[in-house]
Amino acid sequence: MIEQVHLIDPSIFIQDQLVAVFQEKGIKILTSNSGTDALNLLAKTFPDIVIMEISLPDHKGITLLKSLRRALPRTRFIILASTLDKETLAEIIRVGIKDVFINPFCIENLLEKVVA
Repeated sequence: MIEQVHLIDPSIFIQDQLVAVFQEKGIKILTSNSGTDALNLLAKTFPDIVIMEISLPDHKGITLLKSLRRALPRTRFIILASTLDKETLAEIIRVGIKDVFINPFCIENLLEKVVA
């Protein structure tokens, strides 16, 4: 069972929506607005899943993703993307990520992936 999710997304709108949905399902969700915030929080927590927007204001998303995958090898990652080019998608797949959602996405489909 999923106990804790960490959402890394600069959009307060996305954060508010996902926090409400996950809390309703009894899943604890931590949020970060930036890569720096995420690194600070993830140094102290070990979530079951990290949901991460690949376009962040302060870090190159793919570089942060690789770093987090090394630091949290047992954590599952789900990528959100406002825009996504073929090269970035190929790099995400090479890192071993299978779940990618392009905005706008269906929150119910995302929730399904989280609880699966």
